[in-house]
Amino acid sequence: MTQKSTQAYVIPVLSAANFVIGMGAFMVIGMLNPVSEDFAITASTAGWLMIAYAMGYAVLSPVLVSMTGRFGRRRVLAAGMCVFALSNLAGAIAPSHEILTLIRVCAAAGAGLITPVAASVAAGLSAPARQARVLAAVFFGFTLSQVLGVPAGGFIAYTFGWRTAFVLVFLMSLPVIALIWYFVPRGLSFQPVSLRDLGRILS
Repeated sequence: MTQKSTQAYVIPVLSAANFVIGMGAFMVIGMLNPVSEDFAITASTAGWLMIAYAMGYAVLSPVLVSMTGRFGRRRVLAAGMCVFALSNLAGAIAPSHEILTLIRVCAAAGAGLITPVAASVAAGLSAPARQARVLAAVFFGFTLSQVLGVPAGGFIAYTFGWRTAFVLVFLMSLPVIALIWYFVPRGLSFQPVSLRDLGRILS
């Protein structure tokens, strides 16, 4: 397979990565009641799983993206997906709500690398006139996960147990890691954004 034909698969692979990330994020919404019953906590307390994930993503994503800016994009994407996958596997065996909440922050760290870096890779590999269309295709996976994630999480949690949902996300992550490593061009890099740049934007 030539390099040109290999790159033709990059956008679908990145979209699939965003789909898995989204499923891991949104399925939890449909799992909150089973989680609260299992850990004998209130539903509002279980909701901290969503809050911790969102806060972790918001804080860690820009920091991690800037810290990994000098590394090849393929390595960063694969590493982020590995962190996300292992976090979901750990979530499946979490012994308490507190530990599961910390695990969700770790999952957010992995997700916070995938989505923005996937967008930068897609834009960097596309001609300026096609960037909007390509980015829409990359984020289609995330949009689709918003539609399927909540009902899927609820169905799996009530039918097979909420821990099964985390295992499912882990299993979905594995082929995506392999596809990223195979199809995303090796050595692909972009101008890194430093922590100083982030501080200047926030000030």
